[in-house]
Amino acid sequence: MPSISDPLGLLRAYGFEGYFRGLWVSEADEREIAVRLRVDPSSELLCDRQTAMTWFSDISEHGEVVWAGVHAPGWTQIISLSGHVCGRVNLQRALSEGGRRVLAVGWTDIDGPTELLYAENGQLVDHVTPYHPDPASLGYALSPYLREVPFSESADSEVTLNSFLKVVEKVTGGAISNEWFETVHNLYRIPKESWLR
Repeated sequence: MPSISDPLGLLRAYGFEGYFRGLWVSEADEREIAVRLRVDPSSELLCDRQTAMTWFSDISEHGEVVWAGVHAPGWTQIISLSGHVCGRVNLQRALSEGGRRVLAVGWTDIDGPTELLYAENGQLVDHVTPYHPDPASLGYALSPYLREVPFSESADSEVTLNSFLKVVEKVTGGAISNEWFETVHNLYRIPKESWLR
């Protein structure tokens, strides 16, 4: 099994071959997060990875399915299994209201990583793109966490995604791990219409 030193390899080993979107929220109360995500409360299902991955697809006609659980002390990890609702900045800002912090990373095997988004207290604070070899020099709020994280001059997809996930680890104090994927977490559906307004 891949180690946490190779986050992309670990994601691929767990079935995220062509698509990944993750959110990390500085909130330990998963019920509060579910309310902020505007999930369908009747959709909640405590399940293992094999069950969760039956919903895995980069498209969805019925909204978005997410799998959420404790990531590190004070942080919850949300993995998108289908749909694109979690990529909306207004959702990320809503999750960060009330002094919370949110990190968001998206990646596809066609487009590579798009950007690392950081919201705090209801505001989008940073959006780090993969197209600068030294983003720590650009004066981001995340700059202290970007130092000593390798970025590729060619915006190499694998290097960039691993770098974004290393930044997430430095901010949250927790890494994407085998243990997380081998633990049961709650599955939720976010109706598409919940975030149309």
